[in-house]
Amino acid sequence: MMPSLRSRLVKLFLPLTGIKHAFGGEAAMRRAIARDRLAGPALPSQGMRRRMLIEETRFAGSRVFTVRPRSREAKTHVLYLHGGAFVFDIFWRHWLLIERLVARTRCSVSVPLYPLAPEHTCQDVFDLLRPLYADLLAMHGAGSIFFMGDSAGASMSLALAQQARKSQTALPAGLALISPALDMTLSDERQPELARLDPMLDIPGSRAAGRWYAGARDPADPLISPLFGSLAGLPPIAVWTCTHDLLNPDARRLQAKAAAEGAFVALHEYEAMVHVWPLLRIPEAEQAIGEMADFLQNPTRVRAS
Repeated sequence: MMPSLRSRLVKLFLPLTGIKHAFGGEAAMRRAIARDRLAGPALPSQGMRRRMLIEETRFAGSRVFTVRPRSREAKTHVLYLHGGAFVFDIFWRHWLLIERLVARTRCSVSVPLYPLAPEHTCQDVFDLLRPLYADLLAMHGAGSIFFMGDSAGASMSLALAQQARKSQTALPAGLALISPALDMTLSDERQPELARLDPMLDIPGSRAAGRWYAGARDPADPLISPLFGSLAGLPPIAVWTCTHDLLNPDARRLQAKAAAEGAFVALHEYEAMVHVWPLLRIPEAEQAIGEMADFLQNPTRVRAS
């Protein structure tokens, strides 16, 4: 299908936001992080608070929001990990996606505001996520829980599932990964060409963010780059990727690795879309959210598109 007019207009507008420049190198990334810290995390809007039941708690020193539908009891619970290159706070568009998912599926969603690099590393992040998942397991049961995330949050989602498998903790029902950042070495030979097509991401800033997030670890460590960890024995995985995304090779390699290891990955690849396009107000986002809703309701029956 041809990209919609609205998606083409958004793609033309994105370079004007300056986000691509922030990923141009370490110095630009640090300046963007400083601006982000001054602004702080986006919080659910007053309108969202009227439409949804939203509770804020503290867990292991971090803020955690729980979003529920007002209409009836939720049968499915999503642990949503927001993107932002491991260094940026949650953005208002993340809340827009979360609200649309809750409205579409009647699920409930936990949204932790996890520690950010470079002030913190992956160790701090998983020191929060592992016990938080254990707490959710006690409340909801593994069969009702899904891990979901976009970009860096998708990386954390897959790494958390790999750690749960390693520790013989009950696994969630499925993983939904949007534009996943799965290899922070960014060494795929296709990525320099994709960097020219991607209006949001670039290689130098992404690598710097990966190094900060890794801390003392090698960026190729599966905790940071879960593409290098085993997929065998994991629950069904659905991935949304697009052909004008710097991270598209990660998704394709994940699908190939899953096939080799006997794991299930349904790859939804969109032509000429941009990184994390399901967060945008475009027709292709609505289509992707519909596919996500299907996956949350029937993870074993969803197939690639």
